[in-house]
Amino acid sequence: MKITVRILDQISCLLLSILTASTASTSNADTLQSQWNKESATYEVPAPAELAPLASFEMTNLVSRTRNGRLEMKYTLPQELTGEKIEVRVRADRNNPNLLTGPLGRMECAGDDCAVHYPNADIYNTKVAKFLVDKGFTGTELNDRLKVAQLFKSGDPAGVVHFHLKTTH
Repeated sequence: MKITVRILDQISCLLLSILTASTASTSNADTLQSQWNKESATYEVPAPAELAPLASFEMTNLVSRTRNGRLEMKYTLPQELTGEKIEVRVRADRNNPNLLTGPLGRMECAGDDCAVHYPNADIYNTKVAKFLVDKGFTGTELNDRLKVAQLFKSGDPAGVVHFHLKTTH
């Protein structure tokens, strides 16, 4: 299943901010660029139609900033997929601003979507199952949620971050 990847508008807005800030003094530009901005986004695990309603999660803690001319993002993966809080931090590549990398993996962006890959994340099925049981899921719903978590763990991409972009620049 091919996932469309879109973040070009956001990068254009951020690049415009960078260019504007670069005309300010260095200390002002560093101050402006180091502030984290809350982003609105949804995390989706590529899943078959019957699991799709359980494979989408609002990202309430995604933030971004531009620092030293490069986009940085950080967020926590949905615990329904990981069983515990796992923070992801990525930073744009100097030569390719649509590729963001970090210790756990990478984001490949275009438009307002980013395909995400976490080859270095340690995800344990027992932690996921315990988290879901503790949340009160049982029976078929528990099994379906575990299937989504397994798709996340084994998928390439592991998911897609869909940004809900602001229309102002």
